[in-house]
Amino acid sequence: MKRLFLALVMFFFLAGSASAEILTFEWNQVDTTNLKEWKLFWGDTSGGPYTELSTIPYDGSPGPVYSSPAEANVTGDQGTNVVKYFVLIACGDVPQASGTPEYLCSEDSNEVSHSFWIPAGMFSVPIEFKIISSQ
Repeated sequence: MKRLFLALVMFFFLAGSASAEILTFEWNQVDTTNLKEWKLFWGDTSGGPYTELSTIPYDGSPGPVYSSPAEANVTGDQGTNVVKYFVLIACGDVPQASGTPEYLCSEDSNEVSHSFWIPAGMFSVPIEFKIISSQ
């Protein structure tokens, strides 16, 4: 069984500025026969639906660290937590009786979640500032 890791940069936005958080994912892969890649998915609710966030290619080497550049934006109201849910699948070209391999993927892994704090931003710049002279 191989223990594998992926580091992913997540951005969250507030009032015109961005902050970054690096998430590291870890999973165990029992069999890498015919494995081509993993796909990381995320969603806003537990149980999905999920959308694809990153594809992590498998190069056949023993690992244990695999990475794929990926950035994701997390937005929310200032001063709140935003929870995202993640699953991983394994995909590859599996030989078939016909002799032609078929691209197949596993079912979803267990689901993991992470809470992102959306910090409160600074006050906005006043729109108009005047000096009024009275005589």
